[in-house]
Amino acid sequence: MVHNNNEITTIDIFKFISAFFVVSIHVSPFKNIPIFHEGFWVIQRCAVPYFFITSGYFFFIHYKDSYLKYLKKYIVRILILYIFWGGIYFPFLVKRFYVLEKHSILQIVKLIVLDGGGGHLWYLPASILAVLLTIVCYKIIGKIRTIFISLLLLIIGTIYSTYRPIMDELNLSPGLLDVFVSNIGFRNGLFGGFFYIAFGGIIAFKHDYNLFSSYYILIILGILLILSPLEGILVSNHFYVNDKDFWLMAIPISTSLFICSLNINIKINYNIAVILRNCSTLIYFSHILFYRFLLKVNIINSSGLLSFFLTFLISFIFSYSVILFQKKVKCLKYIY
Repeated sequence: MVHNNNEITTIDIFKFISAFFVVSIHVSPFKNIPIFHEGFWVIQRCAVPYFFITSGYFFFIHYKDSYLKYLKKYIVRILILYIFWGGIYFPFLVKRFYVLEKHSILQIVKLIVLDGGGGHLWYLPASILAVLLTIVCYKIIGKIRTIFISLLLLIIGTIYSTYRPIMDELNLSPGLLDVFVSNIGFRNGLFGGFFYIAFGGIIAFKHDYNLFSSYYILIILGILLILSPLEGILVSNHFYVNDKDFWLMAIPISTSLFICSLNINIKINYNIAVILRNCSTLIYFSHILFYRFLLKVNIINSSGLLSFFLTFLISFIFSYSVILFQKKVKCLKYIY
């Protein structure tokens, strides 16, 4: 597939915006305004799916050309990122789960392997598992069946996270499936990343994706964005929602958003786009560190617009600085 710089730069812009929303997930800029806070849940939760889709898209573009060689390179790159950032966040993990919540060492190991340590790093092991699942399923059952099965798993994950209170109230507990999901969790490559990686792969293999009308996709996306706050408001007002990771409306919004980013050319300097791309990755990984530091020194509150913008700004400055220093310290490229 041939893809031009304008196409890639548009994706980079959307990735940077997604990083902005990832920070908002953890800092909650509208926490003190309930209707905005609840209505904003769905939109901001489209950020991580967009990261998954772009990862799947670019993986399968390169995978077609170099096959197992690129798969090995991809897995090694993700593992390096996970080891580095996991090492930075490991003390927080031990304090939370071992010291405060009294989890066993075995439970902590499971959290690290399957759930990214119970934090935002779950995206990394989930990406590896989702890519491997997609490759195997593409070969065994084909691309279309893979999409349907992975979508079903995503819906199951959504039901077991955000919609779990509704199941409990209706006394719907599907036995062995309930035990399975409860033990491995839902923030992983099976339930949380598989569909989005597979969807990105489908788009990568579809040479004529420009047949999607930008006009109609924009209209659909606009309608979905307008309706999306209703899901968050209705669910939170009728049920106590503990986990807010997955939302049903996030599925069509994130996929439509990616198609839009392929069909709409936002022309900016390619070098700037590369900076935005790398900053989005570094902001994703580092913002929790700066958020915790700002809280520790009592500069910010746990939520609010000021806390959000200050956390994002410092994360961005750090990310941009790393990119600049990487020209002199070459090994820095391995942390993003």
